[in-house]
Amino acid sequence: MTLRPAVFLDRDGVLNRTTVRDGTPHPPGSVAEIELLPGVPEALNRLADTGFPLIVVTNQPDVARGTQTRDAVEQINRFLCERLPLTAVYVCYHDTPDGCDCPSLNPACCYRPPENTASTCRPVGWSATAGATWRPGRRRGAKLF
Repeated sequence: MTLRPAVFLDRDGVLNRTTVRDGTPHPPGSVAEIELLPGVPEALNRLADTGFPLIVVTNQPDVARGTQTRDAVEQINRFLCERLPLTAVYVCYHDTPDGCDCPSLNPACCYRPPENTASTCRPVGWSATAGATWRPGRRRGAKLF
């Protein structure tokens, strides 16, 4: 199978602003707290115009920790998809110690099964805010930004 080039994006801190409490960044808790970062819509529209699929891979461990609901995360993702030219959003709801094989946490597993969009794509660009979410892109030879 030939893989299509795609751009993979982290969500929090890349597309939308995070809130820092006690020195730790936190994702928005609801749609009402979403603030797109300056220039994001324009930049994503330019990328989309090139034909690259724009795929969000995000870890949301607060769901596993019980401080966020899966429904709230899905509402936030729908909100972003309605406003930005995103092709797909893949979410890991596990906490780091869970040892999951979700695409945004495990550098060895960057894709889901073939029926999903991400499995047919080869990352040419990868944008993330932390080393753990950069590693899958780096290991796949993507340009990090």
